[in-house]
Amino acid sequence: MSKLSDEITNDPLGRGYAGMDAEQVAFSLTEVKDRPVDNDESIDNIKMYLLRKRKYIVIKDSPELAAREFMVLLTEFEQLLFDNPGKRKMFKDILSELVDAGLLTSPMRTALLGFVSFTGTRSQELGLGRVRAGDVKESRNT
Repeated sequence: MSKLSDEITNDPLGRGYAGMDAEQVAFSLTEVKDRPVDNDESIDNIKMYLLRKRKYIVIKDSPELAAREFMVLLTEFEQLLFDNPGKRKMFKDILSELVDAGLLTSPMRTALLGFVSFTGTRSQELGLGRVRAGDVKESRNT
């Protein structure tokens, strides 16, 4: 079963696909932006943000464990890949610890989380690309 047909058949979020025609299902999947979507992010963008906010050196020079862990992320990787929920939770936890240690502000934490996630469509969340009515009809017929 394909991701699309699985989504339509099982309707895990209770969107009501069974009562929708193909165009409505396609619209719900492709146009309604109500899902948290992880965005793999370049480390360079995060570094530039911290440099602009004058926090990179502060974090780099801090003896706090969270700061040292964060610096490993920034120096050992080229991109943050959130291919499992554990990685995303770890990133959020480290940022929260940096706020607790006074090394970042809450708005900075929010901004950094914005680098790695956004509100997108169900189609984006599932990695389906643009879903058209014809795709829905085909999925329903399989």
